[in-house]
Amino acid sequence: QTSPGTAGSMGGQRSSSATACEPPAGFAGLLAWATRRGLILRSCVPSEEVEEGGRGIVATERVPPNTALCEIPERLILTARRSSVKRLGLSSLDVLAVELLIQRKRGDTNPYLSSLPTTYTNLHHWSARAAAELQCQDFIKHHGRLRDQALQDWKAVTETGGRAWCNCNFEDYLWARSTILSRSVYIPGPGNEAGGLVPVGDMFNYAPPAGPDPPLPPCFLDYYLRDEAEAKVDGQEAKRRKRGSESTYFAGVSGSGAYDEKSGCFIFRSGQRGYEAGEQIFVTYGMYTNRSLLEIYGFLLEDNPQDSVNLASVIDGDVLDGAAVAKLGSCFEVYQDGFPSWDLLCLVRWKAACLSHRGGKREARRIQTGCPCTLDLEAEAIEYLQEICSERLRRYGTSASQDEVTLSGLGGKEGEEGGLMELAVRWRLCQKRILVRAVGMCEAYLKYLNGPGALSPSFTV
Repeated sequence: QTSPGTAGSMGGQRSSSATACEPPAGFAGLLAWATRRGLILRSCVPSEEVEEGGRGIVATERVPPNTALCEIPERLILTARRSSVKRLGLSSLDVLAVELLIQRKRGDTNPYLSSLPTTYTNLHHWSARAAAELQCQDFIKHHGRLRDQALQDWKAVTETGGRAWCNCNFEDYLWARSTILSRSVYIPGPGNEAGGLVPVGDMFNYAPPAGPDPPLPPCFLDYYLRDEAEAKVDGQEAKRRKRGSESTYFAGVSGSGAYDEKSGCFIFRSGQRGYEAGEQIFVTYGMYTNRSLLEIYGFLLEDNPQDSVNLASVIDGDVLDGAAVAKLGSCFEVYQDGFPSWDLLCLVRWKAACLSHRGGKREARRIQTGCPCTLDLEAEAIEYLQEICSERLRRYGTSASQDEVTLSGLGGKEGEEGGLMELAVRWRLCQKRILVRAVGMCEAYLKYLNGPGALSPSFTV
């Protein structure tokens, strides 16, 4: 798994400065320094401003799939194992954090340190006031636990000798911790649990993999996705990807990186897709919801196909208890496109067939294979799904339209706190839009179940 960069963007667009073969002046010193130490960069160059916003890596010529683009030798990679800091009971993360702070304090002329951001927006930097804008009690409590743990770890570092090493305060420590969390890559071997920092390689931005396939009957999906290809949700155009087609975000899985034992280098490749000259090159860190992206990297994606809303808090207790006994899973979520997870669809079908109508083993077996029981029971299940999605929407303190007004007011607000509050509002707005899509999908499915399409042989009950 790779996790460089701190600014995620969606791909395939050209950067205005990407076609130049020479790096921008701001990166010339960094590239010269890294190249003298063994960095190899092929068919790409850093850009100070990509079209999607922020800096990134762009192609300077056509790049075929699975091309080795960037090779960072081990001597360039900053890890806890190679640190001069003695462990003294500290975690690998804290050893590497202290090493970063020591180098920064003594004013090393290391161009890589100079290239790092001076501030971050990872969740543990947020104030309680900013976190309250998330409007999600579980996430707010999680933020509090993260802050408490970070404070506890900082005290352990200072008590072990960290303050004498680097004279760091809590904010300094959070900066180093965020640098590692948001920019490190996996490096094998004992002592490297925190991963390693890879100069230049950490400038690749993130593109998510495609989301899960909807678990509803294919005949309904063909009907729904065809008619709703350009759906409007709260005034926003939401591009739907057709079942079986490639993602709308990029043609094929984006790039990746891995440590190569034979060469002793960390190598980034272009992945399953190719790039034209001028396009930004992306890597896929993994499958992250916007909640995870905020916590680890400090950004979110407006149309993240991996995003979801957990509905466990609005599902009746007896339904959850029965689902546990029936071994229906525990991932009770709706995804970014508004479709339910497999576990959630099984749960609402089980409630309709087995809890409400006392169905038996036959119905339970059909549900666990992903099949509806009867048209009436399927409609009852979807009505319950629509009910809990609507209830989750009602529990927010504001509506999606109110959040859009709030965002327009925060857009010009200066200062770090204003930026964090804007991120919080954007996160909760993404959650609400998912729920709005889910309610709309339920309405369309109920209409389909009452129409002639549900009576066709392709709809199996």
